Amino acid sequence: MPSITDVLNTVTDIQLHRYNLETNSLLKKELKEWTRSVSGPDGAITPYFIELSVEDVKNPEVLHFFNKIPTSFSLEKEQVDRIIDTSRRLLRNDPEYQKLLQNLGVNQPVANDRPSPK
Repeated sequence: MPSITDVLNTVTDIQLHRYNLETNSLLKKELKEWTRSVSGPDGAITPYFIELSVEDVKNPEVLHFFNKIPTSFSLEKEQVDRIIDTSRRLLRNDPEYQKLLQNLGVNQPVANDRPSPK
């Protein structure tokens, strides 16, 4: 039988997840509408919605590192450096970002998912 704490955590997590999905859905819709309104006879604007998530980190060591970071308003330098490094990797591997780079004519290699230096 789950505890009250487990139930509350689950309900909260579900609500946050739903809120994030709805927010992203609304943002994508607004982005499409904005694109239509600013595109003109000289050409259409192509929007790119790039979303990065810790869920996309495949390296167990990196995930473990991030899961150990406490929720607070301050981070240690190593934590900041690893967050930036991991974010770069996630961005470089994002299909929508790759499409943007391709359409801009930029050649950038896909980053591997190795752990950040300590």
